Amino acid sequence: MRRGQPKNNRSWRLAWLFCPLWLLASYAHAQETAGGAANAPQKKSNSVFDASAHQRLRSGDQSYRKGDFAKAETEYRKAIDRKPSPKGQYNLGNAIYQQKRFPEAIQHYNAASQTAQAPEDKSSAYYNLGNAQFQAGKYEESINAYKNALRQNPGDLESKFNLAVAQKKLEQKQKEQQQQQQNQQQQKNQNQQNQQQNQQQNQQQNQQNQQNQQQQKDQNEKAQAEPDTNQKLSRKEAENLLKIMEDEERKVQSKLKRGFTTPAKSYKDW
Repeated sequence: MRRGQPKNNRSWRLAWLFCPLWLLASYAHAQETAGGAANAPQKKSNSVFDASAHQRLRSGDQSYRKGDFAKAETEYRKAIDRKPSPKGQYNLGNAIYQQKRFPEAIQHYNAASQTAQAPEDKSSAYYNLGNAQFQAGKYEESINAYKNALRQNPGDLESKFNLAVAQKKLEQKQKEQQQQQQNQQQQKNQNQQNQQQNQQQNQQQNQQNQQNQQQQKDQNEKAQAEPDTNQKLSRKEAENLLKIMEDEERKVQSKLKRGFTTPAKSYKDW
């Protein structure tokens, strides 16, 4: 196992440790009910039913040891259907955990921790519950599970180790979340600042465009007005020029008329 994550090998080891304890209890219970079979038919039926559940548990254990966790899950479910038990819930949680379906494994470890009687069994259930919660990213919940495991078994070094790992992971996650929030806030502030700058730039650009349009309009109006003024001045000048030409023409005509008159006699009649 690499450091920084809860140790999962306990889910395999505890399945082995749990098995002999529960097998002895189931065997003793079966023997007791079998002895009273003649006088208590109902107990005989329960004994057969319990034996069937016990067989399913053993079959599930065999598949689990072989690494066939899907088949082990099926057998454990059949055992629980016949007779619900903390051991069945616990081992079912182990089989599901090995298939990396951690949220579902959490449910079965919870059930095992609530129904187990012996402190060591409850501690084991809480320990694996913490492992599953850790793998699901629920670090705060896994811390509580490891603490519950230590309440049942204060000397459990594995629970102490994983508790420290989970606490460190939670602290790291909180720092990352805080940093992420800061980054998001900074990005939000930057976006707002950029938006304000863009608005100011757009306003300035609009004002400049309006000024340019007004200047262009004034220039167009002036350009349209100047030809009219030039046209009036040209007409006036033409009239003056025509008047001058007419005066000159009259002068010329007047001179010509004087040039064709009968000259005075330069001699006397005899």
